[in-house]
Amino acid sequence: MLYDGGTFLSNRVSWASVYNYKYIPGCIVAMKEDNDMPIFAIVENVYVYNTSKVLLQVQELLTIYFNHHLHAYNVEQPTPPVITYIHQEQLLDPVPLRKLKLSQGYFIVCHHCITPYA
Repeated sequence: MLYDGGTFLSNRVSWASVYNYKYIPGCIVAMKEDNDMPIFAIVENVYVYNTSKVLLQVQELLTIYFNHHLHAYNVEQPTPPVITYIHQEQLLDPVPLRKLKLSQGYFIVCHHCITPYA
């Protein structure tokens, strides 16, 4: 059982859908922004509580730079891994993303602009 600030979360699920956005382990989410750069994370586990609230257990990624040629963010996994929890409604952007491996490293391509200053 997972405990979150007074709420017992006992329903780990294989996936959850919120407004037609499907969150599954392995997908990428934009959690927040720091220094005008989005902070991404890999979803490790998905929990549902209060019948409709979604909590994501995630592993944070380091955003290295924005590649203007690819229109994608270069990311790396920090060592040691940073595991945290975030409620779905607190995400910087609700759209789940994918991480692509290219010769220059791992990249995340966003569907639209997600930084609040662009």
